[in-house]
Amino acid sequence: MGDTSSSYTYPDYSIERYLDEEEIHEAVSAAGKKAKTRGLCKRCDHIVGWFFLDQEVFRRTFREIWGAKLQPICDLEVNEFKPSCTVCNFLHSIRPKNEENEDERSFRLGRSTVGHIFDYMHAYDNVPIFYLVPGDSFNFGRRRIKSPTSNTFNTVFGFSNADAYKDGVAIRHLSSNADLSLVRGWIRLCDDNHTNSDFDCLPKVIVPLQGFTVIDCKDGRNTLVPGTTSMQYITLSYVWGTEVSDVPDRIGRLPATLPNLIKGVIEVVMALGYRYLWIDRYCVPQTDSGIKSYLLQNMDKIYSQSILTIIAATSKCPNDGLAGITRPRMVVQESLEINSVHLVQWVSNIQFEIENSVWNTRGWTYQEALLSRRRLVLTETQCYFQCDAGGDWSVREGSRMESIDHDLTTKRELPYKNRIPIIFPPRPKRFIDDELKSFESRVSSYAKKQLSKSSDVLPAFLGLLGMFVSECSAFYGHIYGVPIFEPSTEFLSTDTIGTLITGITWHFDTEFNTLEDVTEAAIPTRRRALPSWKWCDWIHASPSPYSIKWEKNILNVGLMRRDIVCNTRLSLEFEDGTILSWTHGDNVAGLTRKAMGMGNVHCIHIVGWFTHLSIPVDLSPGRSWQLWGRYGIESVKMHWLRRLAKEQGMNVSGNKEYVFKAWVFAPVIEPSISPRNSWNDVHMMLLGETSDPVTFERIEVCKVSMELKGGEEGKGRSVKDIAEIFGWEMKAFKLA
Repeated sequence: MGDTSSSYTYPDYSIERYLDEEEIHEAVSAAGKKAKTRGLCKRCDHIVGWFFLDQEVFRRTFREIWGAKLQPICDLEVNEFKPSCTVCNFLHSIRPKNEENEDERSFRLGRSTVGHIFDYMHAYDNVPIFYLVPGDSFNFGRRRIKSPTSNTFNTVFGFSNADAYKDGVAIRHLSSNADLSLVRGWIRLCDDNHTNSDFDCLPKVIVPLQGFTVIDCKDGRNTLVPGTTSMQYITLSYVWGTEVSDVPDRIGRLPATLPNLIKGVIEVVMALGYRYLWIDRYCVPQTDSGIKSYLLQNMDKIYSQSILTIIAATSKCPNDGLAGITRPRMVVQESLEINSVHLVQWVSNIQFEIENSVWNTRGWTYQEALLSRRRLVLTETQCYFQCDAGGDWSVREGSRMESIDHDLTTKRELPYKNRIPIIFPPRPKRFIDDELKSFESRVSSYAKKQLSKSSDVLPAFLGLLGMFVSECSAFYGHIYGVPIFEPSTEFLSTDTIGTLITGITWHFDTEFNTLEDVTEAAIPTRRRALPSWKWCDWIHASPSPYSIKWEKNILNVGLMRRDIVCNTRLSLEFEDGTILSWTHGDNVAGLTRKAMGMGNVHCIHIVGWFTHLSIPVDLSPGRSWQLWGRYGIESVKMHWLRRLAKEQGMNVSGNKEYVFKAWVFAPVIEPSISPRNSWNDVHMMLLGETSDPVTFERIEVCKVSMELKGGEEGKGRSVKDIAEIFGWEMKAFKLA
């Protein structure tokens, strides 16, 4: 803080004694008078003392209880601002916006500490920071003020003078050019603090890759050279755009005229002290289909073995240039200088910038960011750095942003509430207790991305699939994108066949609550680039509002379950006509590896319980549960199935029903010993017909209840007995 700090001395209380309201008012008033500021309005003349208050006095204005370090200073109204007042102008320029992105007319100025706002553990409790919040963010009963929303609103401001830096935290005044010397410091701190730890900020094992080349950027050579295991190289993640890319010449030299983005990235590589760069448009040969396919299948190794990935988040195409390098950044950052005090607005919306960028909408760039161990993101306002330590949600700092400067090693109280956001999720090995959940999360996020070509939907995810194979012991591999996890009694079915059934019976987690939800929901459509049983061939919406889920335990056989899987037979048919049986008792890992080496799967041969599920054309809108025959389905689900039937163009039967073909794939649950409980769940895959009468396509997966009475009818019945009651038949068919 400034050298004009207050000379106010508070009474000689013990360390536990804090200032009361009257003492706070006296201290702030004394600090304001000491500053001898001129030209302020009457209200701001009372505020300004807070900016000159001695740090120890400032700390004593809070009580040591959680939440008390968010305190109001005063109420503000836009119509009361004085244009001639410098403080008014500053506060007006950073005032908060409402949910409609409109400027608030009334708001409040609040005070806190850097230690509290940034969630430090017992650190920076006397370093002031200030912020504005909407006027309705105040709780009169408890005299508390809400914390500002980080990452989306830039209403926080603090000190940016030399004294602030000495304290370890300061708001940085950003320029139109990226501060690459600061970035070098971040990388050094990661090298010094993380590389010999449990984190994977640098690759520990380098796997050589056939046909792998990098660009030698030294002295403007810009020439392709063979990549070696000893090279430290940087990778680039960017939006390719629609421009035609010039290829390197016959000796590997890049074109003499490069897009502005590429020139900027080369400049960053050299400024950070590196020499080699990998860019797909030059390093993946477009004319050699064999090498191209091999490299695309090993994207996990290319990005995870790099020293750093540069992410051009706001460049829509290579000719856009690189913000802060080849073109000025569009930084709008307000500041206020009063005597020796320099207050600067904290530009905090880095997460908003990245998440709303064109780069973040693309399918290929999604895996590039997640495969990388260290990332440097360049946006229109600042640089952002996140290494593997950040993805671990640990107490050690793993993320940095250019607009805030603070100590890397200071321990945090609540790392998951870090004001320096953790934007990229952790690597799958951090989810060792729930690898399926991690896989679901990656798939659901990827499903929201866009691809220029439908045929890229699986290639653009192969790198992440490879990362799961290499880092998750329970992830054996994938059948054309369908995950195969280790069978276990806790995790999935203990049967070999159950692992494949689980993989192909994924579902959109729609969770409809009302009929309005059903009416407004987007109908899933096929890309028709892959078989229907693969999650990556389906689009629910763009982007999809629903997650993709795999059920963990519906195939497990327990005390109250009858085993359906034991009667099921599965085989994979590959494009060349080869058949691979997925047999009970076979080694799942070995089968998966064998299947992955045999090429693309054309269809699955199934021998299983086959039936029909009828959905009435006319449904009762007011009921939460619909009965039809001896089956019962939640009303919203039945309305959804009726919508799907209409979209499929299904014919209406003489009984005014849509009749789905269905494969019953999950166990029948034993009826309760109570005769009143006669409804039991089964899971079905609804099937659509094709031109081949024995070949079907997947439409939906749903849970159906069936009325299986207790007593003589239900107790002790086998699956075959139940099949006879409900008209199921064991049938051989193909799922394409």
